Amino acid sequence: MSNELTAFGLAFVASLGTFAGGILAVALPKLLRIDVAGSGSNSKTDTLIGVLQAFAGGIMVHMTFFDLIPESIEKVGKTYAIGFFFVGIIVFTLLNYLVPETESASPAPSSKKSEKPLPSTPASASSSAINPKSWLKKRKTNGLDVSDSKKDEPSSDSAAHEKRIARLYRTSFVTLAAMTLHNLPEGLATYLASLNDLKLGSQMAAAIFVHNIPEGMAIAIPLWAATQGSTYKVLLYTFLNGLAEPLGVLIGGVALRYALGNNIEDIEIALSSLLAVVAGVMAAISLDELVPTSIQFAGRTWTSLSFWIGMGVCFIMLEAIGSFFDH
Repeated sequence: MSNELTAFGLAFVASLGTFAGGILAVALPKLLRIDVAGSGSNSKTDTLIGVLQAFAGGIMVHMTFFDLIPESIEKVGKTYAIGFFFVGIIVFTLLNYLVPETESASPAPSSKKSEKPLPSTPASASSSAINPKSWLKKRKTNGLDVSDSKKDEPSSDSAAHEKRIARLYRTSFVTLAAMTLHNLPEGLATYLASLNDLKLGSQMAAAIFVHNIPEGMAIAIPLWAATQGSTYKVLLYTFLNGLAEPLGVLIGGVALRYALGNNIEDIEIALSSLLAVVAGVMAAISLDELVPTSIQFAGRTWTSLSFWIGMGVCFIMLEAIGSFFDH
């Protein structure tokens, strides 16, 4: 019983990495004195959001192709591992389909005021009224008064802001759902490894804790910006997401033991298959959600730089953890 409690405790410690990522995501903008919680967007805010998204994506891609996939190939073979990898991509595609696109989540940038025929304008005003900027440009060139131009701008700015918030919410939700699927088998893997070898379990828990940090950041950063800086919501959702790991111990342990009995080897094969599915989900969410969002907010240069730095940092961290436990 004491060994099982220790193994469960290590799985719980590993789960706190996601929560630590949420804390870091909240603290970093404050340390850099960047107003992520502002009502609008600015270059520093958008760059920070994009950089952290790409950084988390780089770490997740490294874990996918240099950690999860090789481990799965070792246990179930190349054919099955790659097959389960594409199953994960299908799972993400279904998840992506269920979440509405940002365009449908925000209203069109038009208003009733701008649709009214405008005085002292040509007959083509009905078409230019749909585009406030085009109409204002004509008024300036005609030397007319533009004192009421500000009335037409908020609708466009508001629509752009709502579209931005919708994009951030979508990214956070998709990442949250995908990372929950990811954490379930990881928690069980830590638990089973700790039962067999406490040193191996401790090493796995430390590694999972570290790579859960950027996953927590990937959830927290868009949620933090979308909720106008709600620290409570960010920390709550990252903590609940991390709890999927000990939950995986409770659900997966019972389900796998019921299906496979106490045969540890069969359970490890099943876990390796699940982790290959998780690898497909992680690769898809990194390349289909995090990187495009990063490009949108930070541009290609910052996205590329942050992505490769994330991969390098992940390599250094995992190698350092392995060296520490080897000695």
